[in-house]
Parts: sequence; C-alpha cells; structure tokens
Amino acid sequence: MFHTAELSATYVKFHFSFQAVCLWIKAVLWTCWRRAFQRESVRPDKASSFVYERLESGHIRLLDIKRHAWTWQLECRIRHVDLGTNPAYEAISYTWGDMKTLHRIRVDGRWLSITSNAHTILQDRASFFETRTMWIDCICIDQSNVSEKNVQVPLMKDIYQKAKRTVIHLGDYGGARLAFSLMEDLTWRHQFFDSIVANPEFEAFVGFATKKEIREGLVGLLGNLVPIDPRWSRLAHILRHSYFSRVWIVQEVVFGSACHIRCGGAWLDWKDFSGAVTNVFSGQFQNAGYLDRLRESGPVSTISHLSHLILLKDKETVARLVRAPSIRPTLCGLLSSPLVQGLKCSDPRDRVFGLVSLSRDAHDPDFAPDYSGTPDLGDFFTRLCCKFIRREETDSIFHVAGIGRERSIPGLPSWVPDWTCQSELPIHTLDPPFGAGGQHRAAIEICATKEVSIQGIVVDRLAVVTNRQIRPTANPMREVPSSHLLFHACIAVFDALKLSGDLTNDSNCNESVSPSRSEALWRTLVADSTQISVRESETGFPPEFNSSNPFGIASTKLLHKFKRLPEGEYNTVLPAWRRVVTFPDIRTLLETELAGGLSLDSSAKVDKFWKLIWANRSLTKDVEVITKGGGVSLLVGGCIHRFGMTETGRMVLVPPLAAVGDVICVGVGFGAPLLLREEVVGNGSTYKLVGEAYVDGIMDGELAVKAMEECRRIRIV
Repeated sequence: MFHTAELSATYVKFHFSFQAVCLWIKAVLWTCWRRAFQRESVRPDKASSFVYERLESGHIRLLDIKRHAWTWQLECRIRHVDLGTNPAYEAISYTWGDMKTLHRIRVDGRWLSITSNAHTILQDRASFFETRTMWIDCICIDQSNVSEKNVQVPLMKDIYQKAKRTVIHLGDYGGARLAFSLMEDLTWRHQFFDSIVANPEFEAFVGFATKKEIREGLVGLLGNLVPIDPRWSRLAHILRHSYFSRVWIVQEVVFGSACHIRCGGAWLDWKDFSGAVTNVFSGQFQNAGYLDRLRESGPVSTISHLSHLILLKDKETVARLVRAPSIRPTLCGLLSSPLVQGLKCSDPRDRVFGLVSLSRDAHDPDFAPDYSGTPDLGDFFTRLCCKFIRREETDSIFHVAGIGRERSIPGLPSWVPDWTCQSELPIHTLDPPFGAGGQHRAAIEICATKEVSIQGIVVDRLAVVTNRQIRPTANPMREVPSSHLLFHACIAVFDALKLSGDLTNDSNCNESVSPSRSEALWRTLVADSTQISVRESETGFPPEFNSSNPFGIASTKLLHKFKRLPEGEYNTVLPAWRRVVTFPDIRTLLETELAGGLSLDSSAKVDKFWKLIWANRSLTKDVEVITKGGGVSLLVGGCIHRFGMTETGRMVLVPPLAAVGDVICVGVGFGAPLLLREEVVGNGSTYKLVGEAYVDGIMDGELAVKAMEECRRIRIV
C-alpha cells in the first residue's frame, strides 16, 4: 500500500503534467489561429511611408490601436497629447529584438516599419471590441530624429510613472502559465510561512519547539515540495529572458506604475513576481533547494540583475511615498554598483542615459542625454569621470577602474572605468569601511585631458601572484551551476596555499603554520569580509515598511551587507579547507586542473570531485563547515581576484590582470590601497592604475600617517 506522502507526490506530478499538456495544446492552437489572420494583404509602397510631425514641448505621441472586425488587420492612429494633462494609456516595456527583421503596419493610412517584437506586442494587445491606447518607444519616438530623442528620453521617467499600467511584455512562450502559477504558489506559501513564524501564539501552541526550529521545519517542508514540481524548468526559462539583462528596462520597471507581466497569453502581477523571485533568491530559504532546482536546466545568469532590479523598485516606491529622494544613489555610485554588471544596450552611452533618471542627478543638465554626433566612447567616459571628480565622487570611480580588468575601449585612461565591459566585483565596501589612507578626503587633481594626480606613497611591490584566473567577462562565476562553485573555490584556495608556503612538500597539511599567519591568509582570501543579511531596522526603509509591508516591499529579504570577518573564524574554516584540498585524490585533481588550464565547463572533473567528497564522511563534514563559514565571501575574493605576495612578504588580493612588478600605493584618503604599473617617461615616472587591492596589515590606516607625512604627487594616466 502506498504511503500518504507517495500518493500526494504521484497526484501532484500527474496533475501538473496533465495541466502542462493542456496548456501546451491551447497555446499551439491559439498561436496558429492568431497568425493565420496577422498577414497583411497590401504590399507597402515607399511613397506612402509614415512621416512624423514635430512634437511641441511637453508633448508625447500615443498610439491608438484596434483590430478591424472584417479584415482582422491592425488599425493604428498616432495622436499628440500634453503629458501634463495625465492622459490614459498603458506603457509597454519590452526588448527591441532583431533589428534586421522588420514588419510594416498602417498608421494613419501610411506605412511604418517596426521591429518584430513590437509587431508581436501590437498583435497581442489589439482588440475587436475596444480601442487601446499605448506608449511604445519604437513607434512613439522618431528614432531617426536625434533632437527629438534628446528631448523625449528624459521624459521616459514621467511617461512610465503616469501610465495607468505598465505592461512588461516577454513575448510568446507556451510554458508561461505554468511558470506564473508556480510564482503565485510560492508567494502564497511564503506569506503563510511568514504569518506562522511571526505569530507568537503558534510558538506557544507548539510548545516543544523554538521559533528557530519551527522555521527550519517549515523550510524543510517547502523543500519537500520542490523535487516533485515540474514547473521549475518553465520558471527558469522565464527568468533567463534577455529582457532582464537590458539597461533600459531598469528605469521602465522601477518607475512603472501598476506593473504587470505578459507572456504567452498569461498575466502576472509584479508583486507576485517580485515576491516569488525574492523568496527563491533569498538566503533565508537556501535549504529549501530552490536555486538548485532552478538551475537544473542550465545556469540562470540574470539572478543578480533581478535581485538589484527588485531592490531598486522597492527603494523608489519608498522614496516616492515618503518623499525622500536621498534614498536614491548618485549616478556615479549607480554606475559603479553591481547592478550594471553585464547589462546590455545597443548604444554604450545608454548605460549612462538609461540610468541617470534613477539617481539624485536626474535633473542635472551635466548628465542630460545627448545623442548628437558619432560617439567617441573614450572621450565620453573620460568627460563623465571628470564631472564626478569635480563633485568629489572619487572612491566609486576607482572601485571599478583600472587595467587590471578586461577593457574594450582603446586609448581609455587607466583611471576611467570601461563601463562597456564591467564584469567582476570590486573589493567590498564594508561596514565599517576600509581606511588604508586615513580619514582625510581623497584629493584627485585633473592635470590634463587624460591625466590625474593623487597624493600618496609607494609602499611595496608585487613579487609573485597565483595562476588562478578565470576570464572575467560578464562575471562567469555568476553563471556557473552551484555544484561547480565549490570546486572552483578549491582551486583558488589550493593555489593560494601553495604560493603562501602553507603547504609543504613532505606533508599534505602543514600544521606548523602560526595562528597569526593562518589568520592573515584567510582574511586575505576573503578580503576580510563576510556577507550577512540586513536586519529590518537596518534596511533604511521607514519602520512601517518593514513591519506591515503595505506597499508590496519584497526586497528586504534580499538586502545584505559586508561586515568584517569575525575573530577566530579561521580556526574552523581554514583547517577544513586544508583538509579538503590536500586530500590525496582531490589534490591530484586540483593540480591537474591548474596544470592544464582553467575551464568553466569541466563537468567531468566536477562530478569526480563531488564523488570523492560524498565517499568520505569527514570530507562531507568539512564541506558543511566551509559552506557555513564564509564560502560565498571566498568565491567573491579568491575566484574573481588573484592571491599574491609582495617583496616584503605581505599577502595581497589583486585584480585578475595584475602582473609581477606592479607597485602598491597608499593614497591619502583612499579606502583601499591602489595597485599601479609604473611607466618611465623622460626624467619622470607616470603610473597606470591596475585597480584596488587588499593588502594584509595596512587596510585600517596603519600607514596613513606615513602617507600623509611623506606623500608626493603620483601621476596616473
């Protein structure tokens, strides 16, 4: 006889499989029926092309659309309206898609070429029974008119805010209904979960269990529902959509009013979407196995983008409701944040123009969009950084600048970030922050068009650096399946242990290393940081948003910050790492990987690595210690940066493209030491910025007084 749990699992599997088949058949029939009537019967004529009329100040174009009752063709009309009169319309947020495949529609009796994705959206939103009014950028803005774009782009914030609804259109996908139903279920389950955990009467009723035990039991119950639910692959497909990696959608979602997601004929409210995504990505429910189930069908590279998008929208909601614009970041801070890593746009200048409205600098004429002329990206980013320097926003620039990261713009000064390929994470901004250069304000002087100077001293030189380097394009560690993460971390740790002399030739594990050296090694590997969740009182949101959450603020579960590493953590974590990487068979595997070059798709080696782990109970326990004791911080440090040693024996963490001979500079007022590459020019020397570095023993201002007393001008080109 089947147990109750087995019967329930069988029922759930059958129910969702049957539902999936029915929805698939429905989607296919609907698609075939709809496309049969989408063919336009009239071949366009060049003489009848649509011509845009000039817009007055403060006006926008709106598109009225309806489907003809007899011909089933689209009937479109464009009208000019004053945005200040609050017209009724829905704003469309989407991706342009392939620009080579164009469709033509009749607008006011003339033909207008639009993208394939825009055509799909119009076909989906057109109705026989009513005229629908919408704003869609590829139609409502004359894309060939640069002057008009310069005026209309700054209005997009107001356009999305004043729309009666923002439709996030993800195109056609037959599995959308299943994915959306899973998201709604997740939102409901976790609302119920939170209500139970927060109810003191429930804890008193149970009696024998603490609140922590109740939470762990409920998380385990949620985890038991994951393996038997076939909808996760559909959800993964939705989250991989290219929409979530585009620059322009950030402001469209953040400022969009009443956002709803449309995909494959199905609808989902943004609150349900953000709530579900937050619970999937939140560390509170890591043991439920959501991420592992999500990644079974492949990496989901949009995880970071989605997390920051949800957080930004919630912060903007708070900023508007409590009228606190100071919650918004500066443009410099926004460009240097993890949000922009990997975001895509067709015009690199849109990385600035598409985000400026989210910052405090939205109304500053210095950052107004200007599409005139052929873009010289080197000059564009250099002038932008000069504006930031004059505003004394220096730290954020140096966080992501330097030739120690991959760059694509030729001739770009080393102190100017290449925002077209910003990839890996910088050294963390801690709470409290690093203070290598003391508490003075960092002073950067603009000497020439492509040269700046700082005050500081050179204190050391890089003598040796590990071979560990993963190609940093688009932050590949974020796209690696979770089962691979620990394997790549082991390679980084093993390489660092060898370089530091922690491993000896005659012993697998050197137990004679002094505690102070072991602590220095561990702090360097993780950049003296550990990630913790932010308490509700520390979110920066007003108390009413944290307690009753009346406005759909979901992202407080995603908030975290980096704190200094707790004292003595290395006593348990580092020995566990040593035992894992020096286990004979694992050590051989790691040495083979290092000798043969590093690859992110070494699935066979990863499988072998995990078989060795699970076959040894002590190694399994060590892995549990590692994952609970700073494994995430280590990945950010050891795998994205490189471990090295200086000529005076200091341990350092440096950017991926650092080289032996680079010098370490303590700049007056800078939080982290700077790694510089010297270039002798005539009778003097100039330097190129390689990037920020973590240098053990000088991160808290130990050399700040000396840097202030003996400082000299250091020219950086």
